[in-house]
Amino acid sequence: MLLNGYIVFFMVTLRGAAAADTACSPPPREPEIEVQGSWDEESYRSGTVATFTCRPGYSSLGVIKKACLDGHWKPVSSGKCIYVGTCDRPPRYVDMEPQGVWDEESYPADKVATFSCRPGYTQHGVIEKSCIDGEWKPVSNGRCQLKSCGPPGDIESGSFELVAGDDYVFGAVVRYTCNKGYKMMTDDNTRQCRTNGWTDNLPKCQVYHIAGDGCGPIPREEELEVQGKWEDESYPIGTLVTFTCRPSYIQQGAIKKICAGDQWVTLLTGKCIRAGASCSAPPTIAHGDFLGSNQPHYRSGSQLEYKCPEYYTLQGNRIVKCEDGEWDEPPVCLEPCTAREKELKENNIVFKWKNADKLYSKHDEIMEFICVAGYEIAERSLLRVKCNMGEIPYPKCNKIGSCLLSEETMKNQNIYINRSSAIQDGEKVTFECNKGMIPEKTLEGTCKMRVLNYPRCITANKCKLAPDVPNGRVKADHLKQDGYDSGSSVEFECDEHHSISGPINVKCENGQWSDLPQCLTIPCPPPPNIANGRPVPNLKTGYESGDKVQYMCNPGYNLKKRISEAECEQTRWKSIPVCRIVGAGPLCLKPPAIIHGDFLGPNQQNYSSGSDLEYKCPEYYTLLGHRIVTCEDGVWDEPPVCLVPCIAKEIDRSKNNIVLKWKDADKYIRHDERTEFVCAEGYEIADSSLLTVKCNKGVIPYPKCNKIGKCYLSDRPAQIICPLNFLGVMKQIRQTRAYSLV
Repeated sequence: MLLNGYIVFFMVTLRGAAAADTACSPPPREPEIEVQGSWDEESYRSGTVATFTCRPGYSSLGVIKKACLDGHWKPVSSGKCIYVGTCDRPPRYVDMEPQGVWDEESYPADKVATFSCRPGYTQHGVIEKSCIDGEWKPVSNGRCQLKSCGPPGDIESGSFELVAGDDYVFGAVVRYTCNKGYKMMTDDNTRQCRTNGWTDNLPKCQVYHIAGDGCGPIPREEELEVQGKWEDESYPIGTLVTFTCRPSYIQQGAIKKICAGDQWVTLLTGKCIRAGASCSAPPTIAHGDFLGSNQPHYRSGSQLEYKCPEYYTLQGNRIVKCEDGEWDEPPVCLEPCTAREKELKENNIVFKWKNADKLYSKHDEIMEFICVAGYEIAERSLLRVKCNMGEIPYPKCNKIGSCLLSEETMKNQNIYINRSSAIQDGEKVTFECNKGMIPEKTLEGTCKMRVLNYPRCITANKCKLAPDVPNGRVKADHLKQDGYDSGSSVEFECDEHHSISGPINVKCENGQWSDLPQCLTIPCPPPPNIANGRPVPNLKTGYESGDKVQYMCNPGYNLKKRISEAECEQTRWKSIPVCRIVGAGPLCLKPPAIIHGDFLGPNQQNYSSGSDLEYKCPEYYTLLGHRIVTCEDGVWDEPPVCLVPCIAKEIDRSKNNIVLKWKDADKYIRHDERTEFVCAEGYEIADSSLLTVKCNKGVIPYPKCNKIGKCYLSDRPAQIICPLNFLGVMKQIRQTRAYSLV
């Protein structure tokens, strides 16, 4: 029995060993993994081990190995592939867009995209997003913030309000309005915050009033009293009165009124507040409230206490007081910070203390972190941050051995790079030279265990002068006096009648200009043939822009309008002569007479079709129209007109208290010509530009000068000019439908 038992056991063992030697077919292909190396044999011995890697879109956790056992490939390690997904092209946002070229259909996990802010936004820090779980997720704390223009500016006698946007940032619009009794003197009453600041200049408000001869008694108001003695029943235009508040009131700002026409208008809008006046409801604050009941009115001297929610920080005076109708400035409630798991994970950090995993941290509190395993940070002090009004400046840890870009080193080496601030161990990156620099050797740098070898760029030679091109030049806005940096370029343009051949833009490269263009003369084809005529012999083989060719008509024909030559302009001929048969068509009667002018040549009863006549105007008259007219099929061309000159008569100059500016100036002035006057001694004019006028068909719009220091009624429609001494400058009252004080 024992023998038999041993025999049976021995046979079973042999059978098991035989089964273990069963070979395997090549490693299988699976959706998430693929085998490393070449596996082109038909079968593999038992015990053979294959190593696998994850396919795109999957991330490996540990080593993945399978062995040939019992004819099957079975796992012999605990590694696995987890689906992380691929990402589409990086998105474009309202405030930022990805840098560089992103033309692939998809990108693998961990791919990093660097973003830059669009115009109108200010960038704070590096902005990076990484492909994580099929989405582009932030991996840095940078952000784009709407560019601030600051306050748009106050205007005298007016105010403004924000009509678009929530703050004085890019895209915001403010609208200005004038106080009562004032008129907007500019066409546009809005300003917009753009990339270069607020658009347009500040609007202006100026006093206006209904037409009148003066104002009545000084207006009396309950809270105001007049400074000085003002007991008259009427006051002239421009009278300025200063007011003060009565003893029972408190004055805020100057209060002045001016007589404008027939009514008193407020010029400076201070106000009087009754001493001991009650206050309306106290001001509300964001995230907080005051304690006690809400009343419509509070007595002067009343106090209220404000309170913020838990974790919020109260900044300012907790207790405010009502005094003479005004509340003290209320406090503000500063938001706490919330440390979210998502941000901690993206920055590869955790809280330093286990019991620090709290939801909120108050404003100004210190928060401490540490790097997760396998990550590090350049300075441990960066792991201590302070909560700032709800914002946490998260520190970022990078993989051990990574190199961090140094802004100072790059500045010293004259280089820059558009990418993440962290470079992985063993990674190569390519830098770029600053403008006007060239690489000393290579532009590549490699990270090796926290040490990055930076390339260096050196100053390139300048190009001293703009390059010279015959029949061409550098555009005026590209010209420089101090030379051109390497890498800069200039744009060329050609002279008239020339075309450019070659590159329009030429680049300075280390003191040398790249290939220059040529400015070639634009040729015309041979002169065209004309009906009943021909070009004069001695023609050239080629014609450049500006060349002219004479034509002659066949016997029995003459040139229309005496035009006898064609001109080559650019690539074509213009003003090509026309030959007409002499006497063909109906006759014309006498040519039309023109006022102040006449035609040259014999005066006939009839003129044959095709005849030409020339008109002429007297000296100083201006001929407007065609000097030569043609009889065509019984009808003359439209004749010209002779425009009358102007005569600066002594009586008109004396009447307007002006003299000609130049002693040798001609008293005859052609149509559309300008002439200049000056005021006679003892006279003045509000605007000196009015002394330069233009002759218009015999009429001179004379300016008028008036006695110095006097008010006067202008010859222009309903216009009064007065010196208003209270403002210290000449002011002008204009009337549209009513007078307006400027």
